[in-house]
Amino acid sequence: MLVAAYYAAAAARFGGGRDLAAVLVFAVPLLVVLLIDWWTRFIYTDVIGLGLLAGLGFAVLDGFGALLGALLAAAGAVTVFAVFFVLAAVIYRNVGVVPFGLGDVSLAAMIGAMTGTGGVVGALFTGILLAGLGSIFLLGTRRARRRDVIPYGPYLCAGALVTLLLPRVMLAPIQRVCCSSWPG
Repeated sequence: MLVAAYYAAAAARFGGGRDLAAVLVFAVPLLVVLLIDWWTRFIYTDVIGLGLLAGLGFAVLDGFGALLGALLAAAGAVTVFAVFFVLAAVIYRNVGVVPFGLGDVSLAAMIGAMTGTGGVVGALFTGILLAGLGSIFLLGTRRARRRDVIPYGPYLCAGALVTLLLPRVMLAPIQRVCCSSWPG
């Protein structure tokens, strides 16, 4: 039901054409990762690979500049999340208990390829914000304890889904909060 509502909202937002096709195609791997990571706390790299190919494929259709932007956004997202992963490993002193895994790093690359340089910061920041709010809700309602593992990927996927659907103008407050140099 929620997927149908998302697709209907995308159709209402984009009307038709390549932008609508891109959002609908991008939604498939994002929703697959969202559900599987929520249920199993595992992100399949095959799904990430397909999402990366989809993001880069639609960027190729938009020209060399869009492809370069998708590659830069993917590389930047991987770099930031890899640094987060290394810092968390140093803080926790055990890679096995780091709050997020390498699947989340790969997921950031997929989101970067899908959203490009104009949306990657907003998508990841929205995902991080949703993860914080979701964690507060789960802890506050005692559906999770402080030491429980709460999957991070679903929130990153939700942030990407929101970013893909909303006009850039509506995401302007997020870009002002997270960074002042956001393009577009």
